Amino acid sequence: MEYIKLNRKIMEWEWYGNINTCRLFIHMLLRANWKDGRFEGKVIPRGSFVSSLPKLAEETALTIREVRTAISHLKLTGEVTCKTYPKYTVFTVKNYCEYQQSDMQNDSQTTDKRHSNDILTTTIEEKKEGKNNKKEDTNVSKKKFVPPTVEEVRAYCQERGNRVDPQAFVDYYTSNGWMVGKNHMKDWKAAVRGTWEKISKREKESERKKFDANKGIMQRDYDMAEYEKSILAN
Repeated sequence: MEYIKLNRKIMEWEWYGNINTCRLFIHMLLRANWKDGRFEGKVIPRGSFVSSLPKLAEETALTIREVRTAISHLKLTGEVTCKTYPKYTVFTVKNYCEYQQSDMQNDSQTTDKRHSNDILTTTIEEKKEGKNNKKEDTNVSKKKFVPPTVEEVRAYCQERGNRVDPQAFVDYYTSNGWMVGKNHMKDWKAAVRGTWEKISKREKESERKKFDANKGIMQRDYDMAEYEKSILAN
């Protein structure tokens, strides 16, 4: 058995706020035998383990005095029992089997069992959640690119507070098949944030602009495709 199971209700346990006691108890859960074993001719049952105060102190980075105090707390509230021999002590986690149950507690359980199970029986499934998140990320990355509308680009540019022309953006990439250099576009927002905002900034700061008196518009003196290449090369 490579794991134990803890219900989130352990946070309501009376010793949860006591760092030393909580630390030692969880360590004992991890140290306890998941099946019966033997030590120096004696059977060490499931849920028990052989150790000593100095050994527990070394394993938990607590002092022997802190370990002794924590054990007294656990014995007081019935989580742990100890049987001392001349050279070692057998520590037993009471209701250890409850920490290995695969199902949530049944509502018909008696009150005295409920106290133990409330602390114990649900696996925190971070690894499983992590795998699900990776699958979701993969699915997102495989989604087919859908060109934005002018309204979508305009809304995003307003949100960004930039000077990018939404109509010019859509017209330009529509005309070249929504290509960025030699690659198909995957994220149009990234193109707005990167290439087009940089162009807009450079245009504002340093590009010469010529005014056509006949047409009454501003004309740029650069080629958009070439400008995009220069931006992507940086």
